[in-house]
Amino acid sequence: LKFTETPTELVDVRASETYLFMSAHFKVDASDMRLLYTKTGEWGKWKELTYKKDTLYGSQRRAGYPSMIDSFVVYFDYDIQVQFCDLSKGDAGCFKVSRSDEYGRYPIFKDKNTVIYSSQATTGDKSKIVIADITDKQNIKYTTIYEGSENVALGSYAVNDKYVLIKRRYSDPKDVEEE
Repeated sequence: LKFTETPTELVDVRASETYLFMSAHFKVDASDMRLLYTKTGEWGKWKELTYKKDTLYGSQRRAGYPSMIDSFVVYFDYDIQVQFCDLSKGDAGCFKVSRSDEYGRYPIFKDKNTVIYSSQATTGDKSKIVIADITDKQNIKYTTIYEGSENVALGSYAVNDKYVLIKRRYSDPKDVEEE
């Protein structure tokens, strides 16, 4: 990898057949974190994704649990919102996938037009697994495919044509009784 500056740490590195995407620390204390990407094979042409940089800075710039297909990446940010970016368009290709009244985490692509993610209402209600049809980014269609219990963390981890693999945190029954 060729950078004009040397990162101190690389995290959340993902690659598709056409792009590489990552969060990079440029200071040991994570006060300078950047979202970087490049086309595969163009290692001397790294670009910074500055989408939302005016509101998220330092360690808040981290792109959590990204998923990629071709030039497309989805991730959740420090605002706990799912973001989509078409890296071939840079910042102009970015938009929010999750809804304003929910926290969105652990996004994963099913295909280029479908993102699956974990959702929880900002009021703290039950967690859900949501499918977002992003074919029309101005009119995203949402479908809940699983609803968990209150205060139970959920995450989406893998998907194919028939199944979605999710994680669900279970409490030890003896710990619940003590609370």
